[in-house]
Amino acid sequence: DVDRYLRGMPVLARPDSWSYRAGKFVQRYALGVTLSAALIATLIGFTITVYMQSLRIEQERDLAQAQRNIADSQRERAEAVSGFLIDSFKVVDPFAEGSKVITARQILDNGAARIAHELNDQQAIKADVLDTIGSAYLGLGLPDQARPLIERGLTMRRQLFGEDSAAVASSLYTLDQVNEKEGNLDVSEQL
Repeated sequence: DVDRYLRGMPVLARPDSWSYRAGKFVQRYALGVTLSAALIATLIGFTITVYMQSLRIEQERDLAQAQRNIADSQRERAEAVSGFLIDSFKVVDPFAEGSKVITARQILDNGAARIAHELNDQQAIKADVLDTIGSAYLGLGLPDQARPLIERGLTMRRQLFGEDSAAVASSLYTLDQVNEKEGNLDVSEQL
């Protein structure tokens, strides 16, 4: 046992246990055990890091996909609004009133009449068109014609997107401009 003790081996005169044998083993091979523990800790740390990075990449991919979907939706809405307005130009018949000159007012009147019964299944696009035509009337200095269109678009946007959306803010801004043109500065200030 003295020889075993001096070599760092377990002593036979002592009761045998797993922790005693393990302690003696670690004493004998301290460098190897330390390097092995360091290697295992490094592998565990590397595995955790790779796992965390994969989760982060997955989240970023999902976020990018969501943003791509939003951009596609906005592009489709913009194309639909643009298509509606282009069709408004095509439908106006310059010979209907005996004149070859088509005014912007005629085009807007035609678009306003069409929007009343078109795009009912696409409420967001209809709200965009209402706001666009209302803004065009406002640009022509016709706030009386602009107001009902902008207010209808605002009501639709509130129902679709809620009070705190950018679309509602845009409609409120346009309605504010209508009130300014009409001289309703108190109402404009409230908006």
